[in-house]
Amino acid sequence: MENKGVAPDIDVLRTPPDWAEGRHAQLTDAVELALGLLETHPPATPPTCSDVPDRSRPKLPPRT
Repeated sequence: MENKGVAPDIDVLRTPPDWAEGRHAQLTDAVELALGLLETHPPATPPTCSDVPDRSRPKLPPRT
Protein backbone atom coordinates (compact mmCIF):
# COMPACT_ATOMS: atom_id res chain seq x y z
CA MET A 1 0.00 0.00 0.00
CA GLU A 2 1.39 3.37 -0.90
CA ASN A 3 2.27 6.09 1.61
CA LYS A 4 2.34 3.72 4.57
CA GLY A 5 5.50 3.15 6.54
CA VAL A 6 6.64 0.02 8.31
CA ALA A 7 5.03 -0.69 11.66
CA PRO A 8 7.59 -0.87 14.49
CA ASP A 9 8.31 -4.21 16.18
CA ILE A 10 8.33 -2.56 19.62
CA ASP A 11 6.26 0.50 20.41
CA VAL A 12 8.21 3.08 22.41
CA LEU A 13 6.65 6.15 23.94
CA ARG A 14 8.77 9.30 23.54
CA THR A 15 7.37 11.91 25.87
CA PRO A 16 7.85 15.69 25.51
CA PRO A 17 10.27 15.79 28.49
CA ASP A 18 12.36 13.11 26.76
CA TRP A 19 12.38 15.22 23.60
CA ALA A 20 13.31 18.40 25.49
CA GLU A 21 16.14 16.74 27.44
CA GLY A 22 17.55 14.94 24.41
CA ARG A 23 16.83 11.40 25.61
CA HIS A 24 16.16 8.82 22.94
CA ALA A 25 13.94 6.09 24.36
CA GLN A 26 13.86 4.24 21.06
CA LEU A 27 17.64 4.07 20.86
CA THR A 28 17.96 3.03 24.51
CA ASP A 29 15.40 0.26 24.10
CA ALA A 30 17.02 -0.92 20.86
CA VAL A 31 20.47 -1.14 22.49
CA GLU A 32 19.08 -3.04 25.48
CA LEU A 33 17.29 -5.45 23.15
CA ALA A 34 20.45 -6.00 21.07
CA LEU A 35 22.59 -6.64 24.15
CA GLY A 36 20.01 -9.11 25.46
CA LEU A 37 19.98 -10.94 22.14
CA LEU A 38 23.80 -11.08 22.17
CA GLU A 39 23.68 -12.83 25.55
CA THR A 40 21.27 -15.48 24.31
CA HIS A 41 22.76 -15.79 20.80
CA PRO A 42 26.53 -15.09 20.92
CA PRO A 43 28.21 -13.95 17.70
CA ALA A 44 29.82 -16.54 15.48
CA THR A 45 33.58 -16.94 15.56
CA PRO A 46 35.45 -16.55 12.29
CA PRO A 47 37.09 -19.66 10.84
CA THR A 48 40.80 -20.17 11.38
CA CYS A 49 43.16 -19.87 8.44
CA SER A 50 45.32 -22.82 9.51
CA ASP A 51 44.24 -25.05 6.61
CA VAL A 52 44.81 -22.39 3.91
CA PRO A 53 47.93 -23.04 1.81
CA ASP A 54 50.79 -20.53 1.93
CA ARG A 55 50.69 -18.56 -1.31
CA SER A 56 53.44 -16.10 -0.51
CA ARG A 57 56.26 -15.56 -2.97
CA PRO A 58 59.33 -17.72 -2.52
CA LYS A 59 62.51 -16.04 -1.37
CA LEU A 60 64.77 -14.92 -4.18
CA PRO A 61 68.33 -16.23 -4.37
CA PRO A 62 71.02 -13.79 -3.25
CA ARG A 63 72.45 -11.46 -5.90
CA THR A 64 76.00 -11.94 -7.03
